[in-house]
Amino acid sequence: MFLMMMPMMMMMSMMMVVMLMVIMMMVMMFMVVMIVMVVDDGRDDDHDVRGDRDDGHDGHGDHGDHDDDAFA
Repeated sequence: MFLMMMPMMMMMSMMMVVMLMVIMMMVMMFMVVMIVMVVDDGRDDDHDVRGDRDDGHDGHGDHGDHDDDAFA
């Protein structure tokens, strides 16, 4: 009986470990996505500010604005 139970217990424990790993992976992915979304929002804002500042220095922004006007 014990010998019959051992493989079943091994299979059950493996399934439990796999399920735990899958759940952990899902939680980690969710956390990473949330963090990336928040960081991306902040970085985009910073990039916009930096881009505006660079526009005054380089004039690339003016060129881009002219292109936008042409497209619009």
